[in-house]
Amino acid sequence: MGYFSRCPEVDLIANASFSACIFVIFVGQFSKIAIVVFGALYLQDKLGMSPLTAGLALLASVAAFPFLSAPVGRLADKYAARPLVLSGIALATLAMFWLGFTVAWDSYVLLLPGLIGWGLGMPLCYAPALRAMANSVPLEKQGQASGIGVTSRLLGGAIGMAVGSSLLVTTGSFEVVFLATAGVMLVAVLFGFFAIERRGGAQIP
Repeated sequence: MGYFSRCPEVDLIANASFSACIFVIFVGQFSKIAIVVFGALYLQDKLGMSPLTAGLALLASVAAFPFLSAPVGRLADKYAARPLVLSGIALATLAMFWLGFTVAWDSYVLLLPGLIGWGLGMPLCYAPALRAMANSVPLEKQGQASGIGVTSRLLGGAIGMAVGSSLLVTTGSFEVVFLATAGVMLVAVLFGFFAIERRGGAQIP
């Protein structure tokens, strides 16, 4: 306990706003695995698409990223990050639930609103969440905060892959994979709603 009581990273994570932001980043990468990896598998296994066609079909989920990332970053700098983060993760969560409930129909047309919704929601999350995360710590701890943010993103991808693979192997159901991902995202929505400060987070003294 002596080491952890002196560990600066523990002080950062103890800040609820900071923790909520890194969890949003974690969940964003977790959900990206569901879309990019398991979405591609679904399109090939269930809809009979070739790998190339499946990749092209998934472009709908990332088409908005290059157009929204810069404007959203400027909005996060000008206004509070909280509404952007919450609206983005909420939209992406609803889109993931849509995917979970529509995969059983084996129709790309039905999946398309979910893919587009996720692609519109995620750019709203990343830059504002990073801004709120940075604002919640003092200047001398920015490096540590950035490292934790990168780690949470990497963990989100690794754990998303492990959980999604386990669920798919165990149940054989893509529906379970998408709905489980949506459930994790819903936790991030609730955590963010109650924890992210309205002005991006009060700094740790």
